[in-house]
Amino acid sequence: MHEASQTRLLRRIALVPLLMFSRWIVFTNSFEQSFCKSLFPAISKKSSVIPIGSSILPPDGAIVADWHDRKYIVFFGLIRPNKGLEEFLRFARLLRQHNGSAAIILIGKTTGKWKAYCSRIIHQARSVGIECMFGLDEGDVSALLRKSALGYLPFPDGLTERRSSVLALFAHGVAVISNTTDITPHTIREAVANAGSPEEAANIACHFLDHPQALRAMQEKSLSVAYEYSWKRIGRSYIDLYTSLVP
Repeated sequence: MHEASQTRLLRRIALVPLLMFSRWIVFTNSFEQSFCKSLFPAISKKSSVIPIGSSILPPDGAIVADWHDRKYIVFFGLIRPNKGLEEFLRFARLLRQHNGSAAIILIGKTTGKWKAYCSRIIHQARSVGIECMFGLDEGDVSALLRKSALGYLPFPDGLTERRSSVLALFAHGVAVISNTTDITPHTIREAVANAGSPEEAANIACHFLDHPQALRAMQEKSLSVAYEYSWKRIGRSYIDLYTSLVP
């Protein structure tokens, strides 16, 4: 189960029999497990957490070809409200004051429902020199992430392990700036630079741009935590779980 806390009432009602009568429940993050435990304490004895991984991965052996070729500062994710886009634009404007030549890119996709919103974001992004790239296939996205030095991904409710966009940045060795909270897993909290506002994020980004060794250290942390969310490790966790449930 990936998400229950932010679903509508009818969907929550539909989840009741699954929560009550399932032999075992796998949650993709501890936050949703805790939420469901608050509704049905009995699932504490029949649930566990196995995280998701990134659907966008670099080709084998391609990740550390040349660290010095990484030039982009990136936002990657869905283009819709409440995804931190306004904060990213504010961050970009502030960063421009320090480094007018910074190569800032926005990689994303949207749906027809948010077409007007997306158009506004594109207009605002281009006004501060952000290159917008939409509708790319996974290979093209991976190629851009492999050329990205750092990314700023702010979330209204804070960073958790259900944010697949952050996992994609980890997998490609991109240094991550985001806003952690008390529910951010320790492994992720240790691998990102915490910023509570676009202003703070811009200051951190400026520090990294001025201190390449500090930036490289954060990139290495991204690669380290990526292993915790690799599909190989996730697959092994499911095999172990299924084996334990076999009579």
